Order: sequence, then C-alpha cells, then structure tokens
Amino acid sequence: MKKLVVLLLIASSIAPAVAGEAYAGASVGRTQQKMNSESIDLSMSSTSAKLFGGYEFDNGFGVEAGYINFGKTSISAGDTTVSVEPKTFYAAVTGRMAVSKDFSTYAKLGIARPGTTGKATQGTKVEVFDTRRVTPMVGFGVSYSLDEKIAVFAEYEYYGKAINADEGSLKLDNLSVGLRYKF
Repeated sequence: MKKLVVLLLIASSIAPAVAGEAYAGASVGRTQQKMNSESIDLSMSSTSAKLFGGYEFDNGFGVEAGYINFGKTSISAGDTTVSVEPKTFYAAVTGRMAVSKDFSTYAKLGIARPGTTGKATQGTKVEVFDTRRVTPMVGFGVSYSLDEKIAVFAEYEYYGKAINADEGSLKLDNLSVGLRYKF
C-alpha cells in the first residue's frame, strides 16, 4: 500500500510537468529550390503542401513531426531538361513565446529526411535519380489564435541540401501559411 501511495504521489507531481495539448495542421506555401553546380546556379519556385502534428507542453516547448511535398519544378535549356520533385519527413523540437493573449511567435529545430526524385534529359539520353539524405532543419513563425482550438500561422523553414553530390546541390526553403487545430 505504501508503494502505491508513493507511486501516486510521484505521478501526480509529474503530471503537471508534462501537461499540454496535441495539435495537427496543414499549410500551403511557396518553396525556393536553389540548384548549384559547376554550370548551373539558379532558383526555381514551386507550390508546397504540408501536413503535421505535434504536442506542446504547458511550458511552451514541444515536439512536431510532419511531411512536406515541395512540388515539382523543371528547367530547360536547349535540348537539356531537368525536373526535380523533393519531399521530406521531419521531426523537430519547438519553442513558443506568447506576445499577447492571441498572438505568439515560435521557432523549431530538428532533422529532416528529404527524398528527391528527378529526371535529366539531354537529347535522347535520360538519367533518372532518387536521392535520400538526413539534414538539419530550422524554422520560425507567428501564429494568431482565432479561438480556443484553431490558429492561423505563417512560417519560414529551411531544410538544407536535399541533394549534395559532386555534380551539384539542391537547397530547399519554404514560406507557408496554414491552420493549426488543438485537440
């Protein structure tokens, strides 16, 4: 009986420390895909879509995981065409700071696992590629609560180099707006 009472006391003292709220959301945005190689240095834009979920503790810190499709982009010069379609899964720790009752700022730091499929065509020669990497990701944003459960947000996220090869690299930045729902 004493052990049960001690366990209940420990559990009741820990519970407020881990109290918080789960959330899920979606966003659409604009991605900058920056390609660099010996012969190419350009930036392309595409439309992105993101689904995510997380848990925010009462102290403003939390965890978040999500999936982003950065959209497909393609460039052509002469008889050469290159198209890429990067996507990523990510996991991050988050920190939120309230500016007012309804307005807050936040930041996130984590890791991403970008996967990029693509095709390079030069005349009749076709090269298909599929790359996977682990990269750091960082983001920050602002959110405004419409009510107790729903908030709108705008955020910027940087996902590092989705491709980093001898032939060149592909860096991903994403600026998005969306809705977040607390459970």
